[in-house]
Amino acid sequence: MNDEKLMQERRKEKRFRMRDGTYAFLRASANKTGQVIDLSRTGLAFSYSSHHGIPVESRGLLDLMAEEGVLLERISYITINDCLINCETFFVPGITLRRRCVKFDTLSPEGILSIQSIIERFGRILQ
Repeated sequence: MNDEKLMQERRKEKRFRMRDGTYAFLRASANKTGQVIDLSRTGLAFSYSSHHGIPVESRGLLDLMAEEGVLLERISYITINDCLINCETFFVPGITLRRRCVKFDTLSPEGILSIQSIIERFGRILQ
């Protein structure tokens, strides 16, 4: 069994591929912005650029913004994985493209409803 299949089987929630224009903004000292790749009610994955491949901190707060100004602020997260994306078209010296997977630490019932609304409006189920 390959690692990707094992990872999918551990997930408790369905992931939804997000349309372009959905972004995660890491707050505080991280100060990173990335394109959301997929989203579930319990977490998300996004891509971001990094200087010399150094990942940002593993815990913090993020904001989620989608098209039409949909915004959910100050979501507490824990990083599950952060890895280099093998991208041959990204040719900026000293800059790498990374993928970060985060789990939402605590979400209010209103936050969960907001995430669900974003998924319904901008997501499509992954196969």
